[in-house]
Amino acid sequence: MNLLLVNPWIYDFAAYDLWMKPLGLLYIAQIFKNSGFDVTLLDCMDRGHPAVLEYGAKARKGIHQEYGCGHFYSEEVQKPPVLASVPRHYRRFGMKPETFSGLLAGIPRPGAVLVSSGMTYWYKGAFEAIAIIKEAFPGTPVFLGGIYATLCNEHAKKYSGADFVFSGGDAFRFAEEFSKAAGHKAGNVPVSFSDYPAPYYEAYKSPEYAALRASAGCVYDCSYCAIKKLCPGFTRKPPEKVFKEIKGLVESRGIKNIAFYDDALLAGADGGIKPLFKKIMEEGVRCSFHTPNGLHAKFIDKELAGLMYRAGFVKPRVSLETSDEKLQHLTGGKVNNALFEKAVGHLMEAGYKAGDITAYVMAGLPGQTAESARATIGFLKGLKVNISLGEYSPIPGTREWGASGLDEAADPLLHNNTVYRSMRCGEWKTSQALKDEVKAHNKNIDGK
Repeated sequence: MNLLLVNPWIYDFAAYDLWMKPLGLLYIAQIFKNSGFDVTLLDCMDRGHPAVLEYGAKARKGIHQEYGCGHFYSEEVQKPPVLASVPRHYRRFGMKPETFSGLLAGIPRPGAVLVSSGMTYWYKGAFEAIAIIKEAFPGTPVFLGGIYATLCNEHAKKYSGADFVFSGGDAFRFAEEFSKAAGHKAGNVPVSFSDYPAPYYEAYKSPEYAALRASAGCVYDCSYCAIKKLCPGFTRKPPEKVFKEIKGLVESRGIKNIAFYDDALLAGADGGIKPLFKKIMEEGVRCSFHTPNGLHAKFIDKELAGLMYRAGFVKPRVSLETSDEKLQHLTGGKVNNALFEKAVGHLMEAGYKAGDITAYVMAGLPGQTAESARATIGFLKGLKVNISLGEYSPIPGTREWGASGLDEAADPLLHNNTVYRSMRCGEWKTSQALKDEVKAHNKNIDGK
């Protein structure tokens, strides 16, 4: 059986390719190939796709930017009625729907189609892709999975148009069940993340970077995060296996940038990331390593900071979220100010400059005042590190969801941080003032 796997385009007020690959879909693609399926993968968010580059200079401008990141091709579109009051332009990011339709016309009729979904408020792209797929291949079963499908399962079942909506973060269970239903042997389907194959990067003609995971799940349970619902528990791949994945990407595909999408990359470092980086240095594998997700300051000791620096880990991003110690405790207790300061000290001692280190900060958390957010920014100014200010967005299934003012029946488009901010009186001016303060600080740190 031939399977078609699709990562749809995004509708949002803003989107940027910070090493953003549909990892769940890429793992499933390789699992299915190992189980004997023929696989075609269409990533509508691939900035380097030949069909996207044909759009002209605007599309090509997003290629070859720093560390493989860059701007997606986008077009302004009409806002859905529920977003009409938000004073921002709404855009479609990624491949044009008509381009997608043309690509579907050039592939063999699949036996089934699997569509991924990202943020809950990105569902519009998935719905549109499903409609196009059903028109192109009438009668072919369409499966929808991913973050939105898991966190908003009933909404997806009711409105997506998919024949089956898969809920859960364990891709191997779905692959096993589907393989058996299709009459394929499931002997190659892994039983846990530690047995997952490398993600299916053969789907990309010339990737500027690769994203992967060395672990799945998280050792913490923060009140604003849905990781426990998406991926319960914590499982780590053997360092030797992760090393082989990295070496293969660097040597066979010429990848120069690798991003870890782990939620707790540094947890259990003595048996995980430390031996991995030691092996990378011993074997002379050269590339730059990144983490879009924030690193846990608690695990950054002197040895690990030195290994990160020497192995090619650039511009580390460390999570603080807030310097309000009461709020730190209430949201999960993953960090405190003393641990964060100590981590920054270790990183700087290892060789990182002030402008190399970025602290992740949140604004708009339930119970967090503007004064609290400003105090956090002031604390980080004293440490002379860059600041990345993120705005809280309510996520179904989290402990903070009940304080968001939204209910289960609310349109998931309202989960968007930009939309949520517009619903709260006075938040626009306060948020912009915080952003301006952060921007001025970062500019001063970077010397630009």
